[in-house]
Amino acid sequence: MKKSIVIAFAAVLFFLTIIAGIYLGRLSGGTVIHIDISSADNDTDLGKININTATVEELILLPGVGRSKAQNIIDYRTEYGFYETIDDLKNVTGFSEASVENLRKYITVGG
Repeated sequence: MKKSIVIAFAAVLFFLTIIAGIYLGRLSGGTVIHIDISSADNDTDLGKININTATVEELILLPGVGRSKAQNIIDYRTEYGFYETIDDLKNVTGFSEASVENLRKYITVGG
């Protein structure tokens, strides 16, 4: 009798863990963030989003950057080539000097 209670308890605990995982996954949006750190020259770029290689989905993770601004970053990059400095972002529609300064700690142009 005790063995069956332990098995039943383990089964309930297992399913509750699965349900909690699904709930927490949905609560967090289920977003997977991929950050390429293979080309980082130093530790200061680790964890930053590279505006020369980022997708729209990665760029919209930045504060104040929605889908439209993210697409503007990519369109500018496509038309003019890679960003040489973070300050080049000021040339993109929708980005002021202040907004670039607010993003500086979150972005990089790579090596």
